[in-house]
Amino acid sequence: MATTTTTTAAASTTTTTITPQTPTRIAIIGAGLAGLSLALFLHRLPHTTVTILEARPSTAPDGGYLALAPNALHVLDQLGLYETLLPHGCAYEELTMYSARTLAPLAGVLNGSYALYGYPALRIERHVVRRTLVQAVQGVGIKVGFGVKVVGVREEGRAVKVVVLAAGENKEQEQEFDVVVGADGIHSRVRRLISSVEPTFSGMGGVGGGRLRRSQIGDDLRLPCLLMGKANSFMMMPTAADGQTVSCFATVEMEARSREGWAQAGEDKAGLKKMLVDRHCGEGSEWPDVVQQACRESEAESLTIWPFFNAPVLESWTTKSSRVILVGDAAHAMPPTGGQGAGQAFEDVASLATVFATCSADGDSFDEGVRAWQTRRQERVRKIKAFTSTNADMRRASPSSFQQILREWLVWAVLLWKGKDAGLGWIYSHREEGPKVAED
Repeated sequence: MATTTTTTAAASTTTTTITPQTPTRIAIIGAGLAGLSLALFLHRLPHTTVTILEARPSTAPDGGYLALAPNALHVLDQLGLYETLLPHGCAYEELTMYSARTLAPLAGVLNGSYALYGYPALRIERHVVRRTLVQAVQGVGIKVGFGVKVVGVREEGRAVKVVVLAAGENKEQEQEFDVVVGADGIHSRVRRLISSVEPTFSGMGGVGGGRLRRSQIGDDLRLPCLLMGKANSFMMMPTAADGQTVSCFATVEMEARSREGWAQAGEDKAGLKKMLVDRHCGEGSEWPDVVQQACRESEAESLTIWPFFNAPVLESWTTKSSRVILVGDAAHAMPPTGGQGAGQAFEDVASLATVFATCSADGDSFDEGVRAWQTRRQERVRKIKAFTSTNADMRRASPSSFQQILREWLVWAVLLWKGKDAGLGWIYSHREEGPKVAED
């Protein structure tokens, strides 16, 4: 197998040419963005069979929006999906930050750049991305078991046994695989084999949606934008390619709830709109008219709630045998305040698939490859999580008006010093390469 590695100031890039290797049976638990993308990369490997097991039905809704940064779009581009997705979202480069007190612009920050990073940022509905990935997976014949609940996972020697219960069935079945990848999200069941650490609620969450028309916003604001208020932050972002459909997203401090409580809150659309209106509208509100109007005119049925969970970077993302591996939120849950949750999941799976491509699944080289992958990915994720935490702190409530003004000046000064890229090139220019399609 031929492997070429090139190193630049931005990133280390591995390009892999696939040749036949030992057959492997791989199960991916979870048909979210990470699991589906990993399946597409692994499907390129000869003599490898991939099975996806997903507890939810195929019709389960996926609400909310994603802001996909250049490092995420690069992975989707390798899968041939970037051009497919581009017309379904709003491509942009700069996010403008405003003071909610005065509507004065504080700074512009590049979230993407064709010139600097080769890609824009893309604001797009989550369900569109997932639907596109599902269609791609089904199009190449990868087996997806929707409505299949994983009851248990255990290792036996070099094999992994997965016990499942399909929807409508009353009898459990056991399946055997060589490797199981847990891509089952923030409340991962697979993670329990590896760690007892559970994500904790950060005390913050987001309420967003709206489906506003650009004409309802007026011309005072450059979109997309983030308004910094004393109590919270408020974003307005176009979500359609023509820029004429706009969503809003308020990051606010919230009380903790049970998983059932969060689910109930998400289903109460009228309650979500009331939350937006109560927090941003009315006599004495700190928020400008444009924000108050956006809250009042948002379509209640489009609103979703997004509790921000966090967890430390786990000491290990694998079992000792490297036969059970975690990726994405299952390995490193992080709030969306850094815009890198999906991006880091995409980076995980592209780089992990390259480990499968370059190492024999039956030998020590696979274990060594997984350990090296984990070490490299953990180092980057720790830095990303630190950046995300800093962004989250910036959106927390200020104890006083003076501290709010001080924070605005600090943002202005720091970004004036750092420039438009805000020193974020290390995030957006990073490139993870997945396996290439084998040439005939």
